[in-house]
Amino acid sequence: MNRLADALARLLASGEPRAQSDLARSLECPPNELASAMAVLEEWGIGFESADPARLEQPLELLSTGQVQAELGPDSRLQIESLEVVGAIDSTNSELRRRGIPDTAARVLLAEYQTAGRGRRGRSWTAPYGSGLCLSVAWPFRSRDLEHFNGASLVLGVAVRRALTELGYGGIMLKWPNDLLCDKGKLAGMLVELEADGPWAVFGVGMNWRVDSDLMAAVDQPWVDLNRLTRGGSDPAVPSRNQLAGRVVHHVVAALGRFSHEGLTPFLEEWRQADALLGREVRVELGEGAVLGTAAGVDEDGTFLVATADGLSRISGGEVKVRSV
Repeated sequence: MNRLADALARLLASGEPRAQSDLARSLECPPNELASAMAVLEEWGIGFESADPARLEQPLELLSTGQVQAELGPDSRLQIESLEVVGAIDSTNSELRRRGIPDTAARVLLAEYQTAGRGRRGRSWTAPYGSGLCLSVAWPFRSRDLEHFNGASLVLGVAVRRALTELGYGGIMLKWPNDLLCDKGKLAGMLVELEADGPWAVFGVGMNWRVDSDLMAAVDQPWVDLNRLTRGGSDPAVPSRNQLAGRVVHHVVAALGRFSHEGLTPFLEEWRQADALLGREVRVELGEGAVLGTAAGVDEDGTFLVATADGLSRISGGEVKVRSV
C-alpha cells in the first residue's frame, strides 16, 4: 500500500482536483484500494480539501533527483557514488545500512516520508510527508580516519549550518552533539552511525521545512521550521525543498571529504562560534547518573566539556539538558 500511496501523492501533488475514477484508472487499482491509499496519505500527514474529486489542502513540492543534483557543486558531485530519491521508507539511515558499504564514494538517499524515522538515543523523528528533509549519506572511511571519528557529529552539524547560512538563515546554533537550534526551537537533528565492517558510517539529517503545526502536536519539545524563520537576502521566501536538499547534500559531502583527510580541526572554530550551550548551566544524563555544571565547550576531538564543582568533566556521550537557574 505504501507504493500505491506514494504514486497517488505524485498524481495529486500539484493541488489540482482529480476524480477518483480517473485516479483509479491511472493507478490501475480498484476503488477500495484507492480509498485505502487516500487513508494512508492522511496517516502520513497529507490533508484533503475534498475526497471526490480528490484535492489536497496544500500542493506538495516533491523531491527530484535531477533538481537535487543541479544544486551540487562540481567537487561534491565527484565524491558521490549514487544519489536516489524514494517515496515512503522506514528510515533512510536503516536502508543505507542494509545496502552495505559504499564502493569508493558517498551514497546519498532522500525520502519523502519515513515510517520509522530515528533520532539519537532511540528517539523517533516526526516529519509529515513532503514537509521536510529526510536524508542520509553513507561514507567510506580508511581505518586510520577513525582516530578522529568522535568529532563526526560536530562536522555534520557545521556542514548543515553552512548550507542554511548560504541560503540566508542567520542565528542558527549548534547543540552538542547533534541538533540545530534557533531561539524558537529545534530545526534539525542528526544521527551518525558507525559500521564496523569497512569501516564506514551513515550520516542522517532530518530538518523541518514547511510543517503544519497541528501535525506536530505529539512532539515534546519546542520546534520550528524554515517557513517560520526570517530569511535574509533579496528573496525572503522559504527556499524550494529541492534547493534546500541539494545544498545540504553538497555541504555534507564536501565536509566529510575534508574531515576524512584533516579530521575535526578545520571545523572546530566554526562549531565553537555557534555553540548553543557554552556558558549555560546543564545536566548531562549518563545512564544511572548525571553530571551537573556549566557547559565549557568542546576539546580538540569534539568531547563535551562541563565545569563542575569537582573540576572539568570530559563527556563523550549522554543526554544534555539546560538547567533552569
